[in-house]
Amino acid sequence: MNKQEINTNLLAQVVHIYNDRQHGGHAKAKTRAEVNRTTRKVYKQKHTGNARHGSKRAPIFVGGGVTHGPKGIKRVLSMPTVMKKVALSHALALKDSEKMITMVDFTGVKKTRDAVALLPVAKRYLVVIQDENKSAFRAVRNIATVTPVYARDLNAQLVLLNGHIVFDEPKKAATEKKTVKIAKKETKKN
Repeated sequence: MNKQEINTNLLAQVVHIYNDRQHGGHAKAKTRAEVNRTTRKVYKQKHTGNARHGSKRAPIFVGGGVTHGPKGIKRVLSMPTVMKKVALSHALALKDSEKMITMVDFTGVKKTRDAVALLPVAKRYLVVIQDENKSAFRAVRNIATVTPVYARDLNAQLVLLNGHIVFDEPKKAATEKKTVKIAKKETKKN
């Protein structure tokens, strides 16, 4: 996938949706019906020289209700699973075109010191750890410039908003992939 095939509109949509879903939406202002104040008329209607008023709950008074305030309703934007997967592949392709993806073997890493020694030189990292490699995740999360994430939780927003991406690729898995490819080629020749 070259740079022209990357759908930037889809990536912008994904980032917008993830950001919107992180926002709590808890803000709520009380209306004049919800404010706990007296309902008694402030003063008589006529012969005072002042404007006519009813309750102290009116928005014009200090301590009264708020007109057109936030309602506390959370609108939830969603995206189909297929679009999420396509957006993730486009985000990874974009990072790959910028040469910002590295494969590192984090097998056996238990100390933060060892994890720092394995990482390439960059300001910010997104380190994608295999799901079963919990000790490496604990070692990496102590580094201030690193955002650790398990492979199952990787999404397009994390890929786009973080700098260099480091994938945990155990050597065993890499050799297994190579042997599978060799076996497929041999079966095709026969």
